Amino acid sequence: MNIERALSRSTAGYASVRRHVVWALAAYLIVSATAVSALLLQMRTNAIEAGEKLGNALTQLADQQTSPVISSIRQALLDTRARLAVATAAGAAADGMMDAAFREILSERPYLREISVLDAHGRIIFDNEPGRIGADLSDRPYFVRQRERGADGFGLEAPFRSPATGQWYIPATLALTRASGSFGGVIYGAVEPRHFERAWTFDDEIRGLGVALLRNDGAILMRVPLDHRISAISYADGPVLVQLRAGDDYGTLQFVRAFDGEHRLLAYRRLAAFPGLAVVVSQSLAVVLAAWWDMVWLVAVGWVLGSAALAGLALWLARLWGSLQAAELRSRQLFEASPYPVYVADSETLQTLAVSDEAVRATGWSRAELLARTSNDHYLPEDLPAAVARRQAWATTETMTVRGLRHPRKDGTAFDAEMVLRRIEYDGRPANMAVVRDVTERLTAERARAVVEEQLRHLFEESPYPLYVTDRETLRIVAVSDEAVRVSGWSREELLTMSGSDAYPPEDLPLVQARRKVFTANETQTYQGVRQLRKDGTIIDVEMAVRVIEYFGRPSTLVMMMDVTDRLRAERAREAAEERNRLLFDASPYSMFLGDLETLRILAVNDETVRLFGWSREELLTMTSNDIYPPEDLSEAVARRKLFSAKESMVVRGYRHLRKDGTTFDGEMSVRLIDYNGRPATLAMVMDVTDRVRAERARQVAEERNRALFESSPHPIYAVKRQGERIVAVNDAAVALYGWSREEFVAMRSNDLYLPEDLPGVIGERKLNETNATFAVHGRRHRNKDGTVIDVELNVRAIDLDGQPTLLVNVQDVTTRNQAEAARLVAETRLRAIMDNTVDGLITIDHGGRILSLNRTAIDMFGYQEAEVGGRNVRILMSEPFRSRHDGYLASYMTTGRATIIGIGREVVGIRKDGTEFPMDLAVNEIADSGGQRHFVGTVRDITRKKAIEDELNRSQAHYRLLFDANPYATTVTDRETLRIVGANPAAERLYGWTQAEMLTMTADDFYLSEDAPAMRTQRQVYQPDTSYVIQGKRHRTSDGRVIDVEMAARIIEYNGRPANLTIITDVSERLQMQRSRAAAEERYRQLFDANPYAIALIDRETQRFVAVNDATLKQYGWSREEFRAMTANELYLPEDLPEVTAERERAQLNVTRTVRGWRHRRKDGGVIEIEMNMRLIDVDGRPTCLAIIEDITEEETAGRARLAAEEQLRQSQKMEVVGQLTGGVAHDFNNILTVILANADALQDEEGLAPGVADRLERITKAVGRASDLTRSLLAFSRKNPLSPAPTAINDLVSATVDLLHHTLGEHIRLVTVLADDPWIVEVDRAQLESALVNLCVNARDAMPGGGRLVVETANIVLDAAGAAEIPGAAAGEYVSLSVADSGSGMPPEVVAKVFEPFFTTKGVGKGTGLGLSMVHGFVTQSGGAIAIDSEPGRGTTFRLLLPRGREARAEAEAVVEASVRRGAERILVVEDEPQVRDSVVGQLKGLGYQVFAAADGEAGLSTFEAVLPPFDLLLTDVVMPGRLNGKALADEVVRRWPATRIAFMSGYTGDALSQDGRLEPGVLLLAKPFRRADLAKIVRQALDGTGDCTGDGTGEPARAPALSI
Repeated sequence: MNIERALSRSTAGYASVRRHVVWALAAYLIVSATAVSALLLQMRTNAIEAGEKLGNALTQLADQQTSPVISSIRQALLDTRARLAVATAAGAAADGMMDAAFREILSERPYLREISVLDAHGRIIFDNEPGRIGADLSDRPYFVRQRERGADGFGLEAPFRSPATGQWYIPATLALTRASGSFGGVIYGAVEPRHFERAWTFDDEIRGLGVALLRNDGAILMRVPLDHRISAISYADGPVLVQLRAGDDYGTLQFVRAFDGEHRLLAYRRLAAFPGLAVVVSQSLAVVLAAWWDMVWLVAVGWVLGSAALAGLALWLARLWGSLQAAELRSRQLFEASPYPVYVADSETLQTLAVSDEAVRATGWSRAELLARTSNDHYLPEDLPAAVARRQAWATTETMTVRGLRHPRKDGTAFDAEMVLRRIEYDGRPANMAVVRDVTERLTAERARAVVEEQLRHLFEESPYPLYVTDRETLRIVAVSDEAVRVSGWSREELLTMSGSDAYPPEDLPLVQARRKVFTANETQTYQGVRQLRKDGTIIDVEMAVRVIEYFGRPSTLVMMMDVTDRLRAERAREAAEERNRLLFDASPYSMFLGDLETLRILAVNDETVRLFGWSREELLTMTSNDIYPPEDLSEAVARRKLFSAKESMVVRGYRHLRKDGTTFDGEMSVRLIDYNGRPATLAMVMDVTDRVRAERARQVAEERNRALFESSPHPIYAVKRQGERIVAVNDAAVALYGWSREEFVAMRSNDLYLPEDLPGVIGERKLNETNATFAVHGRRHRNKDGTVIDVELNVRAIDLDGQPTLLVNVQDVTTRNQAEAARLVAETRLRAIMDNTVDGLITIDHGGRILSLNRTAIDMFGYQEAEVGGRNVRILMSEPFRSRHDGYLASYMTTGRATIIGIGREVVGIRKDGTEFPMDLAVNEIADSGGQRHFVGTVRDITRKKAIEDELNRSQAHYRLLFDANPYATTVTDRETLRIVGANPAAERLYGWTQAEMLTMTADDFYLSEDAPAMRTQRQVYQPDTSYVIQGKRHRTSDGRVIDVEMAARIIEYNGRPANLTIITDVSERLQMQRSRAAAEERYRQLFDANPYAIALIDRETQRFVAVNDATLKQYGWSREEFRAMTANELYLPEDLPEVTAERERAQLNVTRTVRGWRHRRKDGGVIEIEMNMRLIDVDGRPTCLAIIEDITEEETAGRARLAAEEQLRQSQKMEVVGQLTGGVAHDFNNILTVILANADALQDEEGLAPGVADRLERITKAVGRASDLTRSLLAFSRKNPLSPAPTAINDLVSATVDLLHHTLGEHIRLVTVLADDPWIVEVDRAQLESALVNLCVNARDAMPGGGRLVVETANIVLDAAGAAEIPGAAAGEYVSLSVADSGSGMPPEVVAKVFEPFFTTKGVGKGTGLGLSMVHGFVTQSGGAIAIDSEPGRGTTFRLLLPRGREARAEAEAVVEASVRRGAERILVVEDEPQVRDSVVGQLKGLGYQVFAAADGEAGLSTFEAVLPPFDLLLTDVVMPGRLNGKALADEVVRRWPATRIAFMSGYTGDALSQDGRLEPGVLLLAKPFRRADLAKIVRQALDGTGDCTGDGTGEPARAPALSI
């Protein structure tokens, strides 16, 4: 009755729960719909805000891209204006100059298609197409705009289409202003729109993007993509201009485009460099919101499906609750009737709440006594800690089976129990239910075998290191561990047929055999440097431990091999690995972070991180990892970071990152925990997977839509690939029809659905319909998973799925109409299939024991065919005594119904047809057929292999213990729960010093230092079964207090029925000490490498990539270490040096040092240095690498060249000095001779009545004297012995005057052009010598252009700095006036340029030049304190540039050429001349002019004459260079001192340094140069006597100019 009332209450409770569920479900739908709508609206706002941020970023980028473009256009027009000013000043040459200017500007700026210059009336006056000159463009909008503006300004106009070419152009204009400030015209340029298109480069994946350039009056000047409709639309009152006029320099807004009505999102920005213009970037609003619309569909579908699923789940839970109520009552009935003891206890207090009747019977306590006890009272006191620990471990599971504990009885005895614990709710309280089984007998039988089996089998076969046992005499391998099989590659069977020597390479066998001879019993010997040969032929490095043992009564060797290949390889590659890791970090194509695990501070980033996130490297290094997440995602990021703290590495997906500009992107992060400078740090690699995430979302939406249609079909449908007939998809109806799961279906082919006998017809029919898009198939049979055959009709349609031809098959089950006649066949087929495919033998017999049938397994097992045994008694298949007893068992069961063998499995011995016997498990069950006949089915299983394994296991138990004790490495077994040492081998005793008994009283923590034990306990907790762990970097203590470094291999095993850790320990103290020493040596090498003062680089020989560079290299070249890694060594060399460098590289040999000198390298700043490099080819990581030590020898080489140049200059100076001395002596005597000749020629010309022809001969004599005088003067000028008379000179006036005289001399085939500086500085030079130098250069230029050409004479002011002066021989830093003469002639090769100033050197033919012209020019310029430079190449002409020092700013008067008659006088003159003929001719000429003349032969005679004659002379006319004590200068000084009123004049063919300072005449000196004519003599005398030149030598008058020879 209690149960019935409980059921009634359960039904009423179910109705109440269902009503509450319905109301809660309705409330959920209303609230969730509201929340989803609000979320979608917020997401739309976010999408628009993201679009606005993108627009602002793009306008900022467009501003940066547009301003340089407009500046380049404006600069082109400004250059045109500058050229226009120069051309206008040139007058008639303006057209040609502008043509050249247009060609140059258009060639340099290909985006300009036209350039025109319009005057103030709009007419074209200059144009790059001459045919347009004169056209009237005054009505053009750009001209009108510039004219109205009336100021000097630059402007752009709206694009227009050229009627001639059909191309679009953008007009650019620049106003011209007259000197008065009025409008002077316009310079117009036509710009190709592509110039802007090339600048506006944005991401191609930003769809629907438009960029425009807007003027402040609303005109659109340019738009990409270009649309002709924009020129007809004005945006003067548009929203953008309204905002700009209001003072907003940038912003965003939404608008509807005028010409197509499209809604767009627009961002604008005023150009900083051109405030009258603004860039506008617009996006289609539909594109901006495209992702949002996708999300709307996805969320809507998800909400509908989720709500439907939730409703179904709620209703199902309500129904389930009612079912549970009823089940609870049934459970109570089962509880009371349970055949095992059952307990229910409170989960918190552990108080027993209920017990079953069997619990009372099994323990002996009454129910009341049991209910007064707790759960802990059901265990023996010594088992209680383990029971509590297991109960705590049970906290995370619903059920748990507990074994290995004992259950006490009231009488004090106890039994081994197996308990199944389950969490339940009892009377509304959480409780634990325990079902207890007495397993004492079973455990007693199993314990003895399990102890040995589990302990020793795991020790050997599951050792984490390969173990081998070899026979000492035969060397045969007799036992191997699983790890040995895995490492060697051979199977266990193959290894057991091999010799121990087969495991080594042949070349190592002599050493192995020698080691074998020294093996001794009971000692473990360890060997390093051993190599093991694997099956695949590869060789690995191993560390081997060997111990001699006794195995199955024979002397054997236990060998443990530890693979140390990776460790050795790692040690060899340590140095290279550090550099490669740093290179991989910096050059990674993915963003990489290095961050502190505790402070979260970012420690390092690579270049890709800077690019991806937008912050600079310096900004990122001041941030934490939290700063790169959006605020709303930060909590999730922190939670994931906590999860990572317990892991070594983790890949994180599904989160967003924050950029500097506020935008976010979807990221995928791979994080790894590393040690960085002794602190825990995280190395994170970030990939931008935004596009992939978006594509995946879109794909999921499409797949979900198609899947819904596919799945909702009521008919079975499956899709099959034409190629391979593989089934790729099925719907729920197909799964329901056929019975296979979806996973099973996609592993099948469509042929698997057909019966084999139907396949030929199916394949033929498929070929007939191969080209049909749709077809129907009738009369076919399919099979389902359970083998049932169904009749089907198929409707097939060909589709394309993932780019592959696919058939979509709609199935209709027509089995029902054929079911009646096929039922029997299906049943038989199913039964036969089951019997034939079962793994056990099935034998069917009747009640008399006669065999009715055998399945295929039984036939194979016994060797009989079914026909051979059919009808015979089944006992023929059994051996005695089972054969005799079988009929009795069967007869007894048929008579009494007592089952002796029926329904019970047993082990018997079977006999085959060939008489062999074998053990088998036999189970017999009774069945009845449809007619009620009783039959029996026997299930038979051959257990021959199982029995053999059991026998082998029993034999192996003793061997495993032997292997454990003989293991040469210290091995311990530790209980996982208590950490108590439960096993240790002798090697552990030798390693630690404790005895085995002492270690069995210790825990695993006792081996560790106190500071290391907690970390090791944490590490043990993560161990997983069936996994080996290698632990490094740990320290253990020994019994004598020593601390050793150890390496451990650990694995979880079951030991005495409890989980335990099997640990093999290796002492690696010595190895670690070697590694530390090696690391210290490597660090010292690295410090030496980086601190070396010379530039050092490691360069890969094959790729020429830089492997490493030191700090000195970075300083010497200016590139960073990262930039060097991205470069090759070839990039340092100048292109012309590469062939020689490559050839030298090929000659390099391993470990041979080569030194090269004089190669040139370039620096990052563009500078070029000369180097000396020591190269040595070495091996780095198996690759040939060049070690290069590079020394900058630029200064040394420069100094060397300067020294050679100085030596050359010294030799040249000495040569000039010798030539000068020779020239001076020759000139003095030669000029005296010429003076006599010329004086006599003048005297003869003055005589009357000369014979015919005599006057012509005298004229030729005079000209010959003039040429001889010029030659002498040229020699003096070259050797700088000719005194100069410098005066302030206006260079432009001199050039203009000289050029006017040159036109006739040069000829009409030479086009002479002058380019004069606007305001050149004054130069202080000898005007006559400068004129002569200019004429000389122009004549030489003419001779270089025999076919005619262009000769340009140009003046300019220049300022030379030290660097510029160094490039011109003889120049010093300072201010100069440049006079250049440039021709378009044949030019000169370098070897000719080097000799061009040498005297008598000429390239002209015989009789066409003296070779002294350029020598004279060079001497004059150098004597004047200047320098001369030559620029010449064959075929490109020659330019001579004279650099004359800037003089004082005095007014330069043009020297007037005045023709005056010969003036006479009567004053008293003393002539002093050592050459008699010259003295006589001068005296005669002066007397002829009326003067009173006295003569003296030298200085002493002249002074004596002054003393003897009174009154003093009016004028002293003296030679300069004379023999004796007093030369002319000393005589003049003495005369002026004693007779100050006397005037002084000199005459000389060569003065030396007597009258000059640095080659210039001293102030106040009048000098008459020999040879001279009578008129020149008369002029200088009158000039001295009249005082027009200061000839007293006191410096008070203006210095007189030495007259040139005038013939």
